[in-house]
Amino acid sequence: MMGEEGLLVPLRQVEPLAPDVSDEVSAELVQFFTSGEPAQHITDLLARHEKGPSRCAKAELVVEALDLFEQVPGSYRLLRRGFANLVSALNGALAEAGKALAAENPSNPALTLRSRLVHVPGREFARQSVSQLRVADEGQLVRILGTVTRAGPVKVVQEWRNFRCEQCGHSFGCRASPACGYDFEIPKECPGAQKKTKWDAKAKRPKTSRCHSKLFAALPASEDCMSDFQEIRVQDDMQALDVGVVPQSCAVTVFGDMVGVAQPGDSVTVEGIVYQRWRPTFPGKRIEVELFIEAVNVERLARDSSEGIVTSKSHETQEVFHRYWTDTPDEWCGRAALVAAAAPWLSGLPVPKLALLLTLIGGAATRTAADLYFSLLSFSLLS
Repeated sequence: MMGEEGLLVPLRQVEPLAPDVSDEVSAELVQFFTSGEPAQHITDLLARHEKGPSRCAKAELVVEALDLFEQVPGSYRLLRRGFANLVSALNGALAEAGKALAAENPSNPALTLRSRLVHVPGREFARQSVSQLRVADEGQLVRILGTVTRAGPVKVVQEWRNFRCEQCGHSFGCRASPACGYDFEIPKECPGAQKKTKWDAKAKRPKTSRCHSKLFAALPASEDCMSDFQEIRVQDDMQALDVGVVPQSCAVTVFGDMVGVAQPGDSVTVEGIVYQRWRPTFPGKRIEVELFIEAVNVERLARDSSEGIVTSKSHETQEVFHRYWTDTPDEWCGRAALVAAAAPWLSGLPVPKLALLLTLIGGAATRTAADLYFSLLSFSLLS
């Protein structure tokens, strides 16, 4: 909506629910990070940072969802109540585990650890097409398959900012708001909720009040507040769509280690949270809102991985190919029939028709033996 001065009013925010995590689940999460493979990864990150501390004093720990749900069943219940609840609980447990593992060597430099949950199972999170994204998906985890059509430049943005309440002195951190173009929104009141007791002379009894201050001072930004940022455009995979479905595209924002993973033309699988934002405004143009995905995992797929969706069609095509050349008594007759059937508007021009067929066949997109076989056989039969 438009304000009185013609400025865009920030969209409704999806406020993460306070993670009501039981002590048992919290202990299991800490145990998950302090034992086994996650503990080894954390130790490696701390050791690498101790040998050569980088300018960015933070690191991401990739957590496999299946391993987490198998060892901590209560974490799946947190996921059902909201992805933000699970991420908040994971980051809290990871911070405790990092302190416990770093206590063995107090000389280690400070390192901020954040978790990134990947490969979340569940058909309810999958979307067959970008056009299936709805406003009801805002704040929810989704998974899509598509092709990268555009990759923006890599930028450095301030993802986190620390504030201090000028009344009670409480310090807290805020993450950049996705709905506001990754700008920071000042809280409406102090989130510290610190209680102060004063003597009420009128009531002649102690009076307890909470801090409701709206005045905050921004603290200097540290290195762990900065992150690499990139925005890419992902379009529906044509081979995954049904007949008659128009492909759609949406913006996907990536941070940290996911920057630069996908390039235009790559087939990718994207897991992320759905948000909404204002589109760029122009004089005389109607203001519109678009949905976009903030990725938590981006994986580049091989060509044969995307084609695996239409495996039945691939087998059908192979059977037609073999049947045609098996039933044709002479390869030259079969080639003449193909050339005659192609491009009827080029009647009497067999050479341009042959060139068109060779261009349509093209080369092998992958290095598998089957693709090379079909490509070489087609070229040898037509050339």
